[in-house]
Amino acid sequence: LVITIFILLNLSNCRVNDCILSANGVALETADYAEAIKIMKESQQLNMIVKRRVPVPHIEYEQRTLKFTLSKSRKKEGNNRLD
Repeated sequence: LVITIFILLNLSNCRVNDCILSANGVALETADYAEAIKIMKESQQLNMIVKRRVPVPHIEYEQRTLKFTLSKSRKKEGNNRLD
């Protein structure tokens, strides 16, 4: 996910638990907090690469009980008709 954000740090597109991988081409995965904030505050335009985990939708299946009545036909074997 690549986001372009204009300063004053309008981070409205960011969410809790987003992981900012880079800002303006500078890798932030190993940067400390102060260094990352400095890069962001010094820019008029901020280009970030953000990793976001997307929840997988839970699929629920409807459970149904089906009732069948099977009965044997007493007719001759040559007859393929079901009653």
